[in-house]
Amino acid sequence: MATPFTADYEQNIAVAPSFSMAITDVVMANTIGLLMANAVSNEAHSQSIQNACVNQCCVMILGATAAGIVNGSKAANK
Repeated sequence: MATPFTADYEQNIAVAPSFSMAITDVVMANTIGLLMANAVSNEAHSQSIQNACVNQCCVMILGATAAGIVNGSKAANK
């Protein structure tokens, strides 16, 4: 005996595969978007860290030169 509930249930079951694929596509697109955003953020932070390292090395080189340190030994007043 068919009831209105049975007809709705059968219709929902028929739509389930296409709905699940649509949800899978949305989740996949969202995941790829998040991965790309993370990649851009990591690249920006990497550039900042690289700039800080170069600046610190320059400070150390200039500091050693100003102190008269050459080749690991202090250039004494000769």
